[in-house]
Amino acid sequence: AHLDKALAFNARVEDLARATDRELRQIEQRRLRVAGHASVLTAEMGGAFHGLESLVLEGRELIANEHARQVRRGWPGGLLALLLRPTPAPPREPLTLSFSLALT
Repeated sequence: AHLDKALAFNARVEDLARATDRELRQIEQRRLRVAGHASVLTAEMGGAFHGLESLVLEGRELIANEHARQVRRGWPGGLLALLLRPTPAPPREPLTLSFSLALT
């Protein structure tokens, strides 16, 4: 009787240990999947930011070139003189993205 109870108890403990291991593996797989998605999203956001930055800089250059062309043609101050006021570019800092993920 005591041996049967001990064996049943040990079997129950092993079942619980297997279930716990299975759940821990599932949690780890989910964590890795979320981390993978986060790194992909970070890369996409970085690429989009750099694309936007290039577009803005290109637009500024086109506006400055048009302004210079208008000034060369003798238009007083260029037609864009009212819109364009030379301002120093802000210092460029490296792009830093960070994410915080919490699994519940």
